Amino acid sequence: MASQSHIQRCMEEAHDFSRGSMTGILLVKGTTLGLAVLAMIAFMVRDGQPVVLPQVVIFAVLGLLGLVLVVRFLRAIEPTSVARRDTAESMTSRGDPR
Repeated sequence: MASQSHIQRCMEEAHDFSRGSMTGILLVKGTTLGLAVLAMIAFMVRDGQPVVLPQVVIFAVLGLLGLVLVVRFLRAIEPTSVARRDTAESMTSRGDPR
């Protein structure tokens, strides 16, 4: 049977992991949405349709800012946290009570 401290530590790690993964999902989702709107604007210009300049500027800034934030987020992930999660998952699948 697992000790109380082990259960608490696992809960804290799961909470930290879920918070970080939600952040990554939202950053990537927002960035791809901004870049998709920019691609739509490019095709509208190519087709000869009128485009509103503030729309282009807003989505260009959002897309580039999103890319910068995604890169910073990925660089901030410590390799030890990924290794620690993999170790915890393998211990859980084996039934190791540590």
